[in-house]
Amino acid sequence: MAAVARRHGMWMHVDACYGGFARLAPSARPLFDGMSEADSIALDPHKWLYLPADCGCLIYRDPEAARRAFSMDADFIRVMQTEPAEAFAFWDYGPDLSRRFRALKVWMALAHAGSRAVGDAIEGNLDCARHLAELVNASADFELLAPVELSIFCFRYLPPDARAGARSQADEEALDRLNERIMLTLQQAGSSYLSNATVNGRFALRGCVINYRTTRRDMEILLDDVRRAAEQATEETR
Repeated sequence: MAAVARRHGMWMHVDACYGGFARLAPSARPLFDGMSEADSIALDPHKWLYLPADCGCLIYRDPEAARRAFSMDADFIRVMQTEPAEAFAFWDYGPDLSRRFRALKVWMALAHAGSRAVGDAIEGNLDCARHLAELVNASADFELLAPVELSIFCFRYLPPDARAGARSQADEEALDRLNERIMLTLQQAGSSYLSNATVNGRFALRGCVINYRTTRRDMEILLDDVRRAAEQATEETR
C-alpha cells in the first residue's frame, strides 16, 4: 500500500488509534513493521496508554506538509519568537486554534512509567485475550467467531442443543437473538461488560482488554458471568 501511495503521489494515513500502541509489546511488534511507511499516524492514548478519554495524537512524517495545509497568516496569531521550541504553534498543524494542554498527561504517564512498563502492561492484555480464546475453544457452550489478533475477542454462547449437527438459518437467527439478550442481561448485571459486533452476518459478543489491571482470572469470571446471563435469558423466554 505504501509503494502504491508513493507511486501515485497519495497520502498514506494509518488509523492506529486502538492497536498502534501494541507496537510496544514484543509479541505483537512484527505486526506493525509497515507502519513506519505512513505519512501520518493517528493514536488514542486513552486506549493503550491507559489515560483518560481526553486526548488524541496525530503524528506526521513531514510536519511541514501539515503546516502548509493548516497555517494561517493573521496578525493576531503571528509568531514572533525565533527559538524553535518557542516558535512552535499547534494551531499551524491542525484545525483547532485554541486548545488545552492535553499532552501533559501523556508526557507524565510516559515519564513516570516508561515505555517498557507500558509494553509489559499491553503484553498482559494480549495474554488475557489469548487466554479467553483458549477457554472458549476448550468449552462446550461457547464459539469463537473471529481469530484473536490483539486484545479484541468476538464469541457467542451456544446452548447444549446448538453445537451438534447442522444449523438452519432460523437456528442461526435464534442464536443471534439469544446472544443479544445475553449481552443486555450481562450489561445490566454489572459484573462484566461486553459490547456487540457482527461477524460473517452473526451477532457476536465483543470484548476488548485495555486495562492494565485485567488478569486471566477476569477472563474466567467473564465467561461465568455470560453463563449466568444465558441461564437468565433462557428462563425469561420460556
